[in-house]
Amino acid sequence: PTLIGFNYSINPSQMKSMYATHGETGSVWGVAWKSETNELFSSAFVKQYSALTSHGHGAIFKTKVNGNTGATTLFANLANLGVNIGTLPVTDANNCNYGHQVGKYGIGAITLDATEEILYAVNLYNKSLVIIPTTNPSSANTREIVIPNPNCSNGDYAPFGLKFHNDKLYITVTCTEETGLNDVNSAAVVYEFNPLTNTFTNVFSTNYLKGHWS
Repeated sequence: PTLIGFNYSINPSQMKSMYATHGETGSVWGVAWKSETNELFSSAFVKQYSALTSHGHGAIFKTKVNGNTGATTLFANLANLGVNIGTLPVTDANNCNYGHQVGKYGIGAITLDATEEILYAVNLYNKSLVIIPTTNPSSANTREIVIPNPNCSNGDYAPFGLKFHNDKLYITVTCTEETGLNDVNSAAVVYEFNPLTNTFTNVFSTNYLKGHWS
């Protein structure tokens, strides 16, 4: 299974609920819960030894939760929404080179806004924020905004995490330093994104990291 449910207290004796299988979603990482309709969104994630579905690395799934079961369908594919997600050079998850694509292709975190009418997703390939309506998404009503480089050397930066709080969206970015290979230049940044003005503000940064990407 890829999506399961259990009591918040994590009682070992309690039966777990299985909402989706790997065959239905493939490898996923991002999840977002729409409480109004009991729907769980999940997004494709490139991961070594864990294959994607035939929908590829731009897929976002929607699982309708009903009690202890779930019914999963494809919600949207970023490529079909007019978003450039790139082409995976290696498609075999068991190929060792497949792992070099982690964090560079596919989708990072996803989250909903307070109204649950907008789904945000990080396009790892384009280093962008994709803004999708949760009802009838299309290329006409989907927007994409490039997440700016927070002065990472050689343009080596990777956005990933998302959190919506108090009408603002917070986005994590890593200065990967994969070109210079100098740990001193590695850094972590948090942007505050204002959905009303489409502006990014650096609200936190630290270079207290323990290495670089390779």
